[in-house]
Amino acid sequence: MDIEEMLDRLGTVIGPPPAGGVVPVPWELGPEVMGFQLPADYRAFVDRYGSVSIRGELHIYAPSEAPGPERAFDRGIPPTIRL
Repeated sequence: MDIEEMLDRLGTVIGPPPAGGVVPVPWELGPEVMGFQLPADYRAFVDRYGSVSIRGELHIYAPSEAPGPERAFDRGIPPTIRL
């Protein structure tokens, strides 16, 4: 099963991604800023859902592009959507 299939299955449990989409994350900056690339499944989840809080118990945070892409991976915790 590939990542997209897993996310489709997860979507049947937690619901669809946000209707307005999510802010794109400049993943190419991760290795430069952090020294490593984040896992592919995490990146795929964030590309689909963004930052989320699932039932107030599981919080998944995404790098934010504000105030600019060069700071995406060293900012604080961005706002989340609630599922």
